[in-house]
Amino acid sequence: GSCENVKDELVNVRQLSATDAAFAALLADGKVVTWGADGDGGKSENLEKVQEISGTSKAFAAILTDGTVRTWGDPSKGGDCSLVQEKLKHVQRLYPSGRGFAALLSDGHVVSWGEVSDTRGVEDELLDIRYIASSYGAFLALRGDGTVVSWGDQNYGANTNRLKGELSNVQIISGASEGFAAIRADGRIICWDRIGQVDLKVHA
Repeated sequence: GSCENVKDELVNVRQLSATDAAFAALLADGKVVTWGADGDGGKSENLEKVQEISGTSKAFAAILTDGTVRTWGDPSKGGDCSLVQEKLKHVQRLYPSGRGFAALLSDGHVVSWGEVSDTRGVEDELLDIRYIASSYGAFLALRGDGTVVSWGDQNYGANTNRLKGELSNVQIISGASEGFAAIRADGRIICWDRIGQVDLKVHA
């Protein structure tokens, strides 16, 4: 969308983030300027003391300087974090998928919300998390011991149960729109997509 209505406010921009039809700009003074479709996050409350912004397909989230989070936009796509608001403290980083957010806390735990936020069955494994990758509808978290944890829509790469024996000593993870890839310490790349296919290659 056009930024004509807010162009005078777009001074000393430090970060830009986007949804499908809206933008958010983080200014050097910690304020946020938004424009675009209201339903996609183009209209926000007055935000101050923001240190990071992030967008899904239709919602934004911001980490404030006190480590808490504020959200706006489509509630189902991450624009409403009220159900987990009390857990969103000491947030270090936000990771968006197309349909929700995952927040990494300073103690290595993870809080997730949106359409793909259901971590039941893996909550006990979401410890000592170092990094999170995302597809459009799923998340993959890398733990300090080199194992990974997945949750979200099975059609977007959350189906890692049959790969547990392969997904060890992982060093790097990455997400695409419909699946994930992981690089192990031995150089092997393991890839899987929305229908669970596995492609094993030796990294040159």
